[in-house]
Amino acid sequence: MLLRRFGLYGVRVAVDQLRRNPGCSTIDLVRALRAASGVDELVVTIEREFGARAAVLRARSVLLSLETIADEVGGDAGQQLHRDLEQRWGWPRGYLC
Repeated sequence: MLLRRFGLYGVRVAVDQLRRNPGCSTIDLVRALRAASGVDELVVTIEREFGARAAVLRARSVLLSLETIADEVGGDAGQQLHRDLEQRWGWPRGYLC
């Protein structure tokens, strides 16, 4: 079960930690595994790369949803929504796809 959960590398890190510090707590072991995994660096990278663009990504998602709604509604109302999106945001129909 440990091998499946942590992989061979994780088990080796845990065993090494326990050998170096037999009295280590569960929290110490978790910290060692987390540090070895690189997950903290990954989180920082993701926040740096996407955090600054979060508002833009949310806006794009909203606009895509509005385009989908306009397509589903169809008819005059759907076409009017497409025109409004293009007029307001300056993007032609299908630009965001």
